[in-house]
Amino acid sequence: MAGALEFVARGIRDPQLVVGAGAGMRATEGLLRGATESMTLEAFRMSDTRIVEAVSDRLAAKVDVHVLADPEEWARDGISRARLEPEGAHFERFGNVPDKLHSKSAVVDHDRAVITTSAWVDAMRDGWVDLSVFFRGDAARALEHLTKVSGTGDKAAIRSAAVEAARHGVLLNDIANGVDVLHTQLLTMINGAERDLTVVTKRYEDPGMMAAIEAARDRGVKVTVEARSKPWHANVVIADDQAYVGTAHITKRSMVGGGSNGRRSREIGVLIDDAATLAQLREAVAPGAALPRGPVAERVAGAVDHVAPRGSRRRTALIAGGAVAGVGAAGAGALYLTNRR
Repeated sequence: MAGALEFVARGIRDPQLVVGAGAGMRATEGLLRGATESMTLEAFRMSDTRIVEAVSDRLAAKVDVHVLADPEEWARDGISRARLEPEGAHFERFGNVPDKLHSKSAVVDHDRAVITTSAWVDAMRDGWVDLSVFFRGDAARALEHLTKVSGTGDKAAIRSAAVEAARHGVLLNDIANGVDVLHTQLLTMINGAERDLTVVTKRYEDPGMMAAIEAARDRGVKVTVEARSKPWHANVVIADDQAYVGTAHITKRSMVGGGSNGRRSREIGVLIDDAATLAQLREAVAPGAALPRGPVAERVAGAVDHVAPRGSRRRTALIAGGAVAGVGAAGAGALYLTNRR
């Protein structure tokens, strides 16, 4: 990107990782219900009954509520604006169609926050497995400022806020406003990997990212790439002693813009270098990992049905069949896992 930002990203401090079907939603609801002064949200969708009730309850208690919302969901009220705005919530629309707000986060009382891969809709409680990272302190305040300034359309202010947020472990991609922090950090992690690299997401369609993964394999890094579809709903990159968890797929739309219909998605995530959380994350993304119990989690635990070894012709067929879109030559020599569709 022309005029790409210069920044220093550091791991988020004292992260709390929540894994599982509905667990992140319940924890987020608890976070919101604990607000006493303020609540700042960015919402791709926000129609989950209990999340909306939690926001409404806090509005009745005179909590100041700000919501940065996706423009398409704004138009069709996928964010419960028709209910919450008359109750006192302040809504700001993120840009215009075809730009998308795919990020999901919340900050309460200028101190406690979550970044999650879960859309706040009823179906996400039982139909999907997400990852949510809870944190507090300076990182929460940096996220709050970033969310609020993003509703102003002031590109210089947004870029400055994104650089500051990265210093506290919050990574933003907002190509419409000239921010490619998340994309740049992922490339830095992948290009710098020396021992092992694990990528788990739904779609692999960005040529630059795939080239970086292929280059890691070629220099001897142990590379694991997994395509997971429903009920898994999270994006993870682990490179040696750092990890990313967030909303961005490995697609042009999420990474650099210019995807289908010219879409550019606002995406958000966290940088993790805490050893205990990294171990928890590695366990969570392992094939056949035991997730919190429940009907969906039990299906996920047995979801991986094939491990394609190095040099396997079967692997190519699996990729060509749609398990990993657009991987192409990056499959040669790498270890790929695929799930039932």
